[in-house]
Formats: sequence, structure tokens, C-alpha cells
Amino acid sequence: MTLAGNILAGLVLVTFVLGVSQIVGPHCGKYRITNDSIEFVMFGRLRVWRSSFKDITAIRLISFARLFTILALNLMNRPFARYVLVRRRRGIFRAVVITPDQPEDFVKTVKQKMGTALGAGESGG
Repeated sequence: MTLAGNILAGLVLVTFVLGVSQIVGPHCGKYRITNDSIEFVMFGRLRVWRSSFKDITAIRLISFARLFTILALNLMNRPFARYVLVRRRRGIFRAVVITPDQPEDFVKTVKQKMGTALGAGESGG
């Protein structure tokens, strides 16, 4: 096989893998908002990652270009989506990138719950 053939085969393989992950990824991995945390769950039951609202310092949408400038744990379930950056107070990975189904609504809901969690923490202590 020639160099051009190898490059073409590589591009076809990358395109195939990204295409399959775009379709299959959301069915395998999902993001859940619980009463006190965000969770990334595989196959409906296996919790891979969790962050309580009290541990989250910021959550916001980020661009594809910004994705490459952040050292973060990537828990993306699809490569071509709106990216959400979660910043945490502690842990090995203080920045986590996720790709929820409705990113704007997801960020809005988490921010509301973060405010509730902080308010409950202040009045409960």
C-alpha cells in the first residue's frame, strides 16, 4: 500500500470511529442530575463519575477550540456536541468536560441546584 493509500485508510477509519461514537455514545453513557450531584453513568447503571453541587465551583459552555487549551477529564459521550466544562474544588481532575443532551438547560439547572446546595450548607451549619 502506498503512503497516499495509508493516509486515506487512516482518514476513513477515523471518520468511521467518530461517526459510530457520535451515534452510539449517547446510548452507552448518560449524564444525570440528582438532588445533590451530577453523575456520568454507563449502560444505565454503572456510575463512572460523580460531583456534588457543593464541590462544583463553576459550570459553563465552552467552544471546541477551548477544549484543546484545558487540561481536563473528558467524559464526552459524543465528539460533535456542545461542550460543558465543570470546575471542581477538589479531586485529581478539577476540570471535567461533558456533553449532555440539552447543554444550555443542563448548565442552567446545575447552576440553580448549586445555589440551593450552597444555601442549604450555610443555613444547616
